Amino acid sequence: MTGSVITMDIDHVGVAGRDIDVLLKAYEALGFKLTHPEPLIGIDKDGKAVPMGQVSAHFMFRDRYVELTAVTGEKADNHLEPWLALYDGLLILALAAQDADSVRATLIRDNLNPGPIQIAGREVCYGRGGSARFAWFGFPPGTFPEAFVCIIEQRTPEIVFQTEMTDHPNGAVDL
Repeated sequence: MTGSVITMDIDHVGVAGRDIDVLLKAYEALGFKLTHPEPLIGIDKDGKAVPMGQVSAHFMFRDRYVELTAVTGEKADNHLEPWLALYDGLLILALAAQDADSVRATLIRDNLNPGPIQIAGREVCYGRGGSARFAWFGFPPGTFPEAFVCIIEQRTPEIVFQTEMTDHPNGAVDL
């Protein structure tokens, strides 16, 4: 049996640690224009906001970004904990999907084991601002031991990808 082919691009990569200030200082020193750190919020099945136990800042490019995220400890079962137990650093690979539900269904049909789809978001405090929303799912620890790999569907790309944050002092223009 042959598996399906799913073509996806990188949505973002993430550098994870325990202290957002350490991450901010390191990447500011490298010449990146950073967003203000904001908590990531999950949306439960009843539509209520639930803290994900992370605070994230970003440096943006035209259609992708780097997430700097610190796990705060307020949620014991944060999805990044298995990888943070190994080290702080480049721990997230998020692949872009137009439709997270259909990608997940294809992966299940091909006998892979993706986690459930979750809805989450964060406040955007640059440009015209707004509430960024996305659907995402990851894979269980051990599936990809090097990093947390997830699939993400940006539901508000017009809020996330604004040009106000893409002019970096170091001249970087993409991943």
